[in-house]
Amino acid sequence: MGQKVILVVDDIEDVRQAIIRTLGDDNYSFLEASSGEEAFGIIKENSIDLVLSDIAMPKGNGLELLEKLKGHSNPPKFILVTGYASMFQENPEGLKASAIIEKPYRATDLIHLVEEILSKD
Repeated sequence: MGQKVILVVDDIEDVRQAIIRTLGDDNYSFLEASSGEEAFGIIKENSIDLVLSDIAMPKGNGLELLEKLKGHSNPPKFILVTGYASMFQENPEGLKASAIIEKPYRATDLIHLVEEILSKD
């Protein structure tokens, strides 16, 4: 079985790189997108196991991306990353994220969450 593919979506490159460093490219293969629009195009063209997406971004935010994936034939697992997780304590109707993690988060929390979600099939 090959490496799991994670798409990291954030409009700030340093944040994307920090997530990749945290998760370690020995463990996973990474793709990057700077917007929900760009991420959707990548998902249509690639087999993605997990999307780690910021919510607040220009050109298609994380919630819009999640909504677009409802119609995808084999949607990837999805973690929303936000500084405002308290807004999502009760999932809005139709929100099908695998998890929500609030910034700032500890690196170990992100690692464990990703491992847990990718281990579910």
